[in-house]
Amino acid sequence: MKYRYVFYRCIKTFIIFLSLILLPLHLYASKLDIYGYFQPQLTDTSSNDDFYQLSSNKLRIDFKCEYSKSVTFGANYNFIQYSGKTQWNMLKYIPEIISNTVLANQIDSYDILYEDDIILDNAYIKLSFKSADITLGKQQISPGTGYAWNPTDVFNYKDLLDPTYEQPGHNAYRIDFPLKNKYSIVLIYTPESTLENSGKLMRIKGKLGHFDYSLIGIEKELLLTDYFTFDDTIRKRKILGGDFVGEFLGLGVWEEYAYNFIKDTDDFYESVTGIDYTFIGGTYVMCEYYRNTGGKDDYKKYDLNDWLQFITAQTKTISRNQIYASLTHPMTDLITAGTSVITSLNDGSLSLIPSFTYSLFENVDLSIFLNFNLGKKGTNYDRTLGNGGVARLQVFF
Repeated sequence: MKYRYVFYRCIKTFIIFLSLILLPLHLYASKLDIYGYFQPQLTDTSSNDDFYQLSSNKLRIDFKCEYSKSVTFGANYNFIQYSGKTQWNMLKYIPEIISNTVLANQIDSYDILYEDDIILDNAYIKLSFKSADITLGKQQISPGTGYAWNPTDVFNYKDLLDPTYEQPGHNAYRIDFPLKNKYSIVLIYTPESTLENSGKLMRIKGKLGHFDYSLIGIEKELLLTDYFTFDDTIRKRKILGGDFVGEFLGLGVWEEYAYNFIKDTDDFYESVTGIDYTFIGGTYVMCEYYRNTGGKDDYKKYDLNDWLQFITAQTKTISRNQIYASLTHPMTDLITAGTSVITSLNDGSLSLIPSFTYSLFENVDLSIFLNFNLGKKGTNYDRTLGNGGVARLQVFF
């Protein structure tokens, strides 16, 4: 019955979508591009001698139509179906010294459910004028130059297992003003219930020699849940920051910084400094240092809120200072192997992430990521939190 319901819901959604969006485009049918991918994925996790699997099937369908040089429409739907273990308790993936503080009758309150869904991930129209470009609707917002972490990005969350995976769209109004002398200004407004609690972003971008740089100001509320009481606290947050990226002595270098002014609590800052290099044989190495003064400098101070706010993507980190380093090498024209390492400088814990990608056929890619936590008990990458892996196949069309 569940799958029949999902099927009928998919059909209904497609009919509505065709009626409201695609049919009015019939005069421009020759300009309408339809593409996307199908992605089966299997996630395996072992914890405390237990082994769990979550299987998902994702179908992404993208639509893009350029009416003219001045008007562009784009959208995509994601259809996601889950099977296997679809109910996960967050307490199993934090140190026992922390999870044991939760009362037995509250344990089920910490469950996360994976449910079949249909998501309008992006739907926007871009209007290009001589003096500015205006983008309206659900769209991508991804400021910053960092790879594993982005201090100036308050809209998205990166999975350190695969930091480059696609980000969701956000309902926003955006204006891009190109200026002379290689400068531009970006204004973004994300509407909420009132003007005061809506998100605002202003970014000034420029170019100097081999470097691109920007200055950014953001106003966006910060939501934090107290996982002892399940009360939500919304605080006013303002951010001033900037970034740059470029080349120096043959090396790729970047920096990103954000100072967070938080009403009624302590301010904190985040910074990312990165460097990368590609050797003649194609071997690529990268290292990135992340500092977040909102994180803890001693693992003995980690508490339930630190862990669960991180797991639910309300915060970016638990420990204050971390390093992400990776190495990838093309084994053949079709196969690439690599390894990433994440380590907390505060507690000495480490997570090892081997990876493997294989272009099986034209437009068919297989990716495998493994994850091994090697830290001592109670640390950021506690070895008792278990190990896991993801196998992902993508078929593009």
